[in-house]
Amino acid sequence: MSIIAIIGPPAIGKTLLCSRISAYLDLALIHESEELPSRIIDNINRDLNFLETQVWFHNQMVHNIENALNIVQGGESVIMDTYWGSLEIYTISECLDEFHLKILLELSAYNRRFLPQPDLIIGLTCDEQKLASFFEVRGANYEKSPKAFRRALKLKDEHERFYLENPDIKVISTDNYDFNKDEDIIAFVNRAGIIADR
Repeated sequence: MSIIAIIGPPAIGKTLLCSRISAYLDLALIHESEELPSRIIDNINRDLNFLETQVWFHNQMVHNIENALNIVQGGESVIMDTYWGSLEIYTISECLDEFHLKILLELSAYNRRFLPQPDLIIGLTCDEQKLASFFEVRGANYEKSPKAFRRALKLKDEHERFYLENPDIKVISTDNYDFNKDEDIIAFVNRAGIIADR
């Protein structure tokens, strides 16, 4: 039984991909958050209350990892679109306040010390044009700010830097995949080396 995490910048297809792989291989599924509270959406769109927003996402991530561990202990594998390493990229790359950054770095240090690593981490990447098309299709209500796509590009670069620093991450470009096609899901699963429990 294993924990599989798929990570990457916003709108790259993590949630759809996890859902499709979960259905194809009959794996338990955990999404980062099914629905964001309106206050968090407002914070993101208006660049408000950065620390509050990051702590909310952090707490969601801890709950999700706890759920993943319970699933694995119950004898099933689980696939998820969250993991503390990826959240750390989102948090630290966007923090402009020194005091807030100190708090968030302490949280990250605790995560590294006490939270488990997934058994398989798949890092998604794509070219800028593909990310733009994903972004347009998704049209999330927390990405209405004009800065949202620029932020996504920055996070794409930060994730790619993180992948280089962590060679255990299996990096896969989504440029040639359409996650709505069964044959592309099968090809992705084979390339990533994801194995069904049964």
